[in-house]
Amino acid sequence: MKIIRGINRFFTWLCMVLIAALMLLMVAEMSDGRVFTAEENFMVMERYPTREELVDKFRAQFNAFGKLPKSNGEKIIELAFRFV
Repeated sequence: MKIIRGINRFFTWLCMVLIAALMLLMVAEMSDGRVFTAEENFMVMERYPTREELVDKFRAQFNAFGKLPKSNGEKIIELAFRFV
């Protein structure tokens, strides 16, 4: 039972460290003494991407090597947005 409790505590600690690693705190101190801080949490999406952002990202990935016909990519986009 002590072994299981120890393993449980270890994995709980490990998960807490990994979650904390996904948060970023930036601090900038100016030469006149002012301090600016910014905190970013990578676990939370601020907003959903727009349709245009999704299409642009797909096109950039689809045309990465330029070997596939553009008409195939347009057909995939057309079919994907039929389900939305």
